[in-house]
Amino acid sequence: MTAILLGGGAVFGAVAGWWPIAGSARSATHGTRLWTRRARITVTVAAALGGLAICWGIGLSPALLPALVFLITGTALAATDAAERRVPAGTVFSASVLIAGSLVIAAAIDGTWWTLLWAGLGALGMGAIAAAGAHWLPRIVAWRDLGLPMLAGLVLGALGWQAWVAGLAGMLVIGFLVASVARLRGDSTTLAGAVPLGPSIMAASVLAIVLV
Repeated sequence: MTAILLGGGAVFGAVAGWWPIAGSARSATHGTRLWTRRARITVTVAAALGGLAICWGIGLSPALLPALVFLITGTALAATDAAERRVPAGTVFSASVLIAGSLVIAAAIDGTWWTLLWAGLGALGMGAIAAAGAHWLPRIVAWRDLGLPMLAGLVLGALGWQAWVAGLAGMLVIGFLVASVARLRGDSTTLAGAVPLGPSIMAASVLAIVLV
């Protein structure tokens, strides 16, 4: 059963990466940088690994639904951020509606309505921390980066405070490393305009789900 679940998660991620994720990113970038075969393959592989990892970390439970919805929407946003150095507000709103809806469905199936409260608090907390980073560390965190961590906070908060804390720690560590490498490479004097943190946020979120 475990092997079937993991294989299904990988296939789901690969299919989602090749079609809806890449398609959404293509629309957001107007078919420019991201719409190359190499980039599409990269997104597909990342989504496949993410799907496998999430199924491994959560297992067969109602909580798997919002996590996979987050994988699709979050990866699309991260891909757009990597290509265009921006996170479209409209896409963030649509993603939040889809994730919130899937959280309600999972809570109804499990009878764990309290998870919705923690999901909301998780989103607010992650958004507040990202906003503080954009205010105090504008060369590392941009205001455009607030949407994706709030989406991550929704899902991680619903999974429990351990997942939320682990996700936050991962975002800080991975984001700092990515920003430091970009700074050493001289990508830009203003990292907020040069470093897409979306992929780092997604990587940290998936790792948190697996480890917790």
